[in-house]
Amino acid sequence: METGKQKYLALEEQHKKTSDKLKFALSEIEILNKQLKKEKEIFHEAFEHLKDTSLEQKYQTMKLKEKYKELEKFSDVQSQSITSKEQEIEQLKLQLDKQKKCHRKLLTEKDIHAQQERYIAQHYYCNT
Repeated sequence: METGKQKYLALEEQHKKTSDKLKFALSEIEILNKQLKKEKEIFHEAFEHLKDTSLEQKYQTMKLKEKYKELEKFSDVQSQSITSKEQEIEQLKLQLDKQKKCHRKLLTEKDIHAQQERYIAQHYYCNT
């Protein structure tokens, strides 16, 4: 019977060791589950923060694109206005050149007329 008791005690000892190992493993699993839960929370917080940041950056990008389009339209309008003004300036230059030629012609004709009058006055008064 001693052998049976020894076997029983050995089994009891082995059962106690296995039970201790099981308790230790369960406590480690519990610790690891708590760590995993904390890491999940940290991950989700970081993910939400990154998601919010991404949405904010997307919004800012959209605003900048809209502003760029507005500035591009404004630039086009200004460019068209400048082109129009340059064309107007060229037409005014041509008109001014035409007027200068006309005035020179008139001055030349006046000079010729004045010379003719002097000539007539000199010859007419000299002959009488």
